[in-house]
Amino acid sequence: MSIIQEKIRQAGIVGAGGGGFPTHVKASAKVEYVIANGAECEPLIHKDYEIMVRYPEKVVQGVKLLMESTDAKKGIIGIKEKNKEAVDAISNKILDSRIKIHLLGDFYPSGDEYILVYEATKRLIPPQGIPLDVGVVVNNVETLYNISLADEDKPVTEKFITVAGAVNHPVSFIAPIGTSFSDAIAFAGGSAIKKSGVFVGGIMMGKLEFDLEKPITKTTAGLIVLPVEHILIQRKNRTEQSMQHIGKSACDQCSYCTELCPRYVLGYDVQPHKVMRSLGFTLTGEGIWNQYASLCCACGLCTLYACPENLYPKEACDTAKSDLKEKGIKWSGRQEVMLCRLEKK
Repeated sequence: MSIIQEKIRQAGIVGAGGGGFPTHVKASAKVEYVIANGAECEPLIHKDYEIMVRYPEKVVQGVKLLMESTDAKKGIIGIKEKNKEAVDAISNKILDSRIKIHLLGDFYPSGDEYILVYEATKRLIPPQGIPLDVGVVVNNVETLYNISLADEDKPVTEKFITVAGAVNHPVSFIAPIGTSFSDAIAFAGGSAIKKSGVFVGGIMMGKLEFDLEKPITKTTAGLIVLPVEHILIQRKNRTEQSMQHIGKSACDQCSYCTELCPRYVLGYDVQPHKVMRSLGFTLTGEGIWNQYASLCCACGLCTLYACPENLYPKEACDTAKSDLKEKGIKWSGRQEVMLCRLEKK
């Protein structure tokens, strides 16, 4: 293990974007590309933007250190083109010709690893694979910020978060790890409503929480406060059994959930509508059809946008993936990727 790899391990760095994967493991790989994920596509979350604007030298230094650790020849920092201030701040700190910025469109989920890797390198991660399979390591910009601190022998004791939604002063700030949700919300001026729920990590991919004494962790990206009567909270607060019962009775197989799936559009065999179909089948049917959930990235577009009947294909995919993992069933479907269906059209 190299010096920087050991420093990363000693600093306790994990993926700060939400995944929580141990960073020293990624730092020990040998790849061609290091990609910094600054897409930050969760609505209302802005902490990565603030990091890039206020600490651009730390992000760039983190990229350089990870490139050295992995023997990468190129570093790419993915930032949405609309975030001009962040683009300019990072650009001014790049002095190494091996590192460049890749401008991303304003689409969701541009931060998904499969999509980001394709956008930045035109390489397609194999189905159920990881970026390492195509010679790439991807890390969130906050993770790279933490790597630069680890090089200075500073451990991870703080977390950048955004507190937004129904609070008096929406804000992004640095909080000590272990800070309660209630204290973080108080720092944002307190809740603007009496009864609320909190989406931890975002409204698209985050979890709904009502216990405000839970702590901020190394993977907490933000807290979105909404009134309990808000439609998003009412939908998310249903039981898994209720969600599946509704899907079983109401899904008419329109396939919009599949047609608007970002990974399906990119060419992967993700078919949420067939997973929804399996809700009405026996265990034999599930064994066949639920595999179409295996490549789902849980972005939530199908549930919160695509489905015209307000059903829960994302949650059905979550359950299917969990069941398949428990049974030890791995993806046995098509391995080739039908490159970019939209481009072909």
